[in-house]
Amino acid sequence: MEQLFLEDNLWHGGVFLDDEMFRKIIQPSFERMPSRKPDKLYLPMKMKNDRPCRVSVSIGDYVEKYGIVGIREGESFQDYHVVRTDLPGYIAGIRREQTGYRTFEEYVELKVCDSEGKEQQAYFPCSEKADDLIKIREVLMGSGIPGINRILFDGEKQRKCDVIILNAVMDDPSLMFDFLMIRERPGQLLYGLLIFLHVIEAKKILIVAGRRQQNAVKELINAAYKYFTVEIRDRITFVFVPDTYPGGRDEMIQKNLTEWIQGRTWVMLHVDQVLGVYDMVYDHRPWTRRRFLIGGCMPVNGFYELPIGMALKDTVKLLKGSWMRASGILINGGLMAGYTMNPLNAVVDSGMCSLLILPRIEENEQPCLRCSRCADICPVGIVPWADCHGSELDECLGCGSCSYICPSRRRLKEYVQRGGRPGTDGSRKNYIELPEADCQLPSVMVTGYSSPYIRRASSPFTCILSPFKL
Repeated sequence: MEQLFLEDNLWHGGVFLDDEMFRKIIQPSFERMPSRKPDKLYLPMKMKNDRPCRVSVSIGDYVEKYGIVGIREGESFQDYHVVRTDLPGYIAGIRREQTGYRTFEEYVELKVCDSEGKEQQAYFPCSEKADDLIKIREVLMGSGIPGINRILFDGEKQRKCDVIILNAVMDDPSLMFDFLMIRERPGQLLYGLLIFLHVIEAKKILIVAGRRQQNAVKELINAAYKYFTVEIRDRITFVFVPDTYPGGRDEMIQKNLTEWIQGRTWVMLHVDQVLGVYDMVYDHRPWTRRRFLIGGCMPVNGFYELPIGMALKDTVKLLKGSWMRASGILINGGLMAGYTMNPLNAVVDSGMCSLLILPRIEENEQPCLRCSRCADICPVGIVPWADCHGSELDECLGCGSCSYICPSRRRLKEYVQRGGRPGTDGSRKNYIELPEADCQLPSVMVTGYSSPYIRRASSPFTCILSPFKL
């Protein structure tokens, strides 16, 4: 095994985030907090940013634990996907409803039963035998892990790569899922990578982590010496990147690993995907639960493991109703680039890794100073204060660094992402005109579907962080 440290000057733009500043808000506990079984699950047919599955059950049907309730079969293997339930029960309804800012085409309402029956158990040897690899691919296709079929297949062909890249960077300090899983399940994470190594026939594994995660990575190194032979260990390289936001984005990692991937085929994985593969192959547990941090303005902060489809309002008893206050705002994802949710109809989704409850603050935008700080900090070289359009908009990572650094409290990320995209008729219906230097803007109303747009407390104009303060 080899350990490499990338230099700071390899990164264009980015901001350094103070861990202590965020922990004053979140106060995370790495202990697993108790959770109760919900009475109902609301299983969305559209997971993350993907095409929806069709409902494969009818009202009144009984579904066993881990049973399939939705399925999508496309023209290629990579389009195959299923939605499973974590708990057994009867199908009580099939409806259309908006959850958060995403409109799910349909969702299945499942009334949970007490009897779970006998769970399936399976063990598949992680070997390079052709029969074993075929069986593993078939099992993973029906696991429900987001993006797994696009990793395993390129259209109708089985994907083969030279290099596997594991993105294990703890990017935003409020996104600590990867850090926790590396520390708790190092051996299982390595065995999950070994499965990919055999299935994709890769020759090299690059594990990319932030320098703040070095103590957690030591657990991986110890596990590698414990479980793997010298031959396997020699194929693993640990790459440590600077603690610069948005350094954990796939695009940024790809940009700064050119030396290792240039001229080679590669695929990028995430910690939750790798552990999901281990769970499915060795324990026959499909992708039906999410473990994530719930923190913020609450008496108790910690990691909860909840079934996908559980209504967030059902956790009020666990959280003592703290987010139901009118002054609160519910953020799914990190403080920098997360999005707010309506707690009355939001559910646990397949990609949830952090849920923050913070006070709502409304603030005014100020005229643009043309200071160019947003352009200097943009990791992909966009000039947010200018009239951005065309190819520049397609390169936006949505990291929110421009909003974070802006001294005028401007919602630059929203301007960039909504502006300049022409409609089908060539018009620019969604474009938000940027004001001139002497233009006065109305108050910004933070709605239930806006992004949080955190900004640094050292701003010369204010110490407010929209829509919350430290």
